[in-house]
Amino acid sequence: MRHPSHVWADPEFAKEPLDKLVIEYMNHLRGRSQPVSPETMDKYRKALLSMMRSMERQGVSLVLESLTPAAINGWIQEQRALGLVEDGIASRLGAVKVFTNKYLFKHLELTTRDLLLKVSRITPPEKPAPVLTEEEVERVLDAFDRPSFEDIRNKALVACYIATGLRLREVIELPISSLDRVTGEIKFIRAKGNKERCAWLSHGALKHVKAYLRVRPTTSKDERLWLRADGRPLSYWATHSIMNRLRARSGIARIHWHLFRHGFAQHALRQGADIGTVQEMLGHSSNAMTRRYAGHVRQTEAARQMPRFAPI
Repeated sequence: MRHPSHVWADPEFAKEPLDKLVIEYMNHLRGRSQPVSPETMDKYRKALLSMMRSMERQGVSLVLESLTPAAINGWIQEQRALGLVEDGIASRLGAVKVFTNKYLFKHLELTTRDLLLKVSRITPPEKPAPVLTEEEVERVLDAFDRPSFEDIRNKALVACYIATGLRLREVIELPISSLDRVTGEIKFIRAKGNKERCAWLSHGALKHVKAYLRVRPTTSKDERLWLRADGRPLSYWATHSIMNRLRARSGIARIHWHLFRHGFAQHALRQGADIGTVQEMLGHSSNAMTRRYAGHVRQTEAARQMPRFAPI
């Protein structure tokens, strides 16, 4: 299946190499006035590379005119045949549709319409996000129970995630000046999309953070809140080692950093927070993602309200 000739702003655009366009797209995302996060860029890049590898396996040329609904449907079928989860397939397809619509069509104006207009987004069925039980949260905090610098820091770091639902990079990139040690307020969080927002630590989480601040290296000139024992900032990759240690010590194999974010959202809803408030606390630009994080909790909490509003 080929695109009709009128879809091209100029017939020569049909032969534009896809790999070149993908490189230019990454440069475009990186150079925007509000650049996308490194995680989002990595997701887009991997999705587009996966798509192009599939097109090669389908025997089509890696040029713009080959980017057809048929090629995309073949790619989706491949992913399902490999047993990949539907959420991941939906996310990768979404990334490719953003590329064709917002970049090729609207930004570069290579086409007169979205090449993948007829490819519908995938909407996976909602399912409860797996979160930690109260007993498991206690096991997580108890896992770092040694009097070493690393355990004191790691417990404070984990407590900060559990108490705020912030993203991983938002926490580890916090400057020490952003924290009010008396109230627990956190200002100037560099959030996804290069936006700034704030958060507030609970009393329990602040207690662990204060314990860490008492052993935080005083000779370091680094402005980051989270440091290593030698005074250098804690890196993003170092947090993976911390998580591996946490899994081993707590005995909870399914735990990962984002699980704390899901848990925060569901706990907030159970405590009576409305979906809009949870959206603001998580820093989501729309409530669509917040609703997915909330899982079945919002339906359960809504059902509990039925007697209150029943006419009899």
